Amino acid sequence: MKGFIFKIRWKQFEIRELFNLTSSKKSIDANKVKIFDQQVPNSYPYIVRKSGDNGTRGYIIEDQKFLNPAKSLSFAYVTYFVFYQKTKYYTGQNFKILTWKKGIISEKALLFIAGCVQKSISIFTWCDQNTTKFIRKILSFPVWWRKFTF
Repeated sequence: MKGFIFKIRWKQFEIRELFNLTSSKKSIDANKVKIFDQQVPNSYPYIVRKSGDNGTRGYIIEDQKFLNPAKSLSFAYVTYFVFYQKTKYYTGQNFKILTWKKGIISEKALLFIAGCVQKSISIFTWCDQNTTKFIRKILSFPVWWRKFTF
């Protein structure tokens, strides 16, 4: 284990190399749906463009065909907030969904990546809706023998 740290290298990646970037399945207007403070049967998290609580405003009941996938990152491209979403969820307006391209990835790894992405995009201004800048953003991650180490 002594020499392990020396075998780890940091490699640069564009976000689009690692993730599929798609629009949210449906932008749900908060004024047109009942929002519950606590999860109730058949409800799922409602993610909006806010900085706290993992972006969760509450829970809603909506057609399940509009659920975004679990184990993905929600990216509010107007306010530039990125959060890891453990479960399926609905979103408000102006969201992109990032799903991992490269096979199986752990929750810890996605949390790490979400933090790295959030830090790297903090330079963007509010309401700068240029997602091209976002997907071309270059991040560095630790790799060992061409595999991620997180």
